[in-house]
Amino acid sequence: MPDAPAAGGPPAPGPIDRTGREVVRSVLARVIAETGVTEVLAEDGSPALPLTGAGGPLEGVSIGAFHEYTSDDGLRLVYSELSVDAFGMDTHQLYAFTPAGSAVPHLFVDSAISPNTDGTFHFGLDLAPRVDLGSHLDYSEAVYGPLTTPRSEALSQPGVEPVPSLGPLQWSIRSPWMVAAITDPAALRSLTGITDLYVTQWLALLANGLGSEVENTITDEPVELRDRRNREAMFSPRTNPVWGLLDKLVGAEAAQAMKDLLVGN
Repeated sequence: MPDAPAAGGPPAPGPIDRTGREVVRSVLARVIAETGVTEVLAEDGSPALPLTGAGGPLEGVSIGAFHEYTSDDGLRLVYSELSVDAFGMDTHQLYAFTPAGSAVPHLFVDSAISPNTDGTFHFGLDLAPRVDLGSHLDYSEAVYGPLTTPRSEALSQPGVEPVPSLGPLQWSIRSPWMVAAITDPAALRSLTGITDLYVTQWLALLANGLGSEVENTITDEPVELRDRRNREAMFSPRTNPVWGLLDKLVGAEAAQAMKDLLVGN
């Protein structure tokens, strides 16, 4: 997940660039179209978790929502949109969680722009592994092999810089193939190619599986238990300070509901 957006600060100097929103929503539209998931709505037709501000000038003001999509085979998508134009903040995340017993990785893509990103986007893209990569070489090669060279080329493009605030702890709960970059709008558009490649690889694995040779190497792995613990770590304030800011922005109860949707409570 990109750096936490500021929960306050001066008004944005001008219109917010929506490139990040467009990138994430494009992936969302493609995944919905190719997987056939349907949105889970509240009884009143609203998204799974509407979000309103807590305290100050944002008290009771709609600032976004978490949308949930599911399919009969256990695939689950959570799309988060959180925008406060007065603060110059626009964040969008898509988490595509594969079924509980599947070893196919989860797909994550997210983008954030806010005053503390100085007009640039913090962009993240990953296929989060469902097994320990250090002991599953066949899995690593099958899932990530086709991504290695294109990822390196994408990150070497002009205007694409690494996110310096990501430390070893955060990398340990993602994959070494994660794309974590700071870009201007033009450079972010240049990353649509690698984004499309990750999504294509994920959709192919989802449709075709990992193959019997790879599957046979992970039969002893407690995939579901590991995934649960990994998600709890991934969406913890111990690994991402955004949760402390969200407690202040939307309130602790709403922030906990957001975490519950992502962890799968």
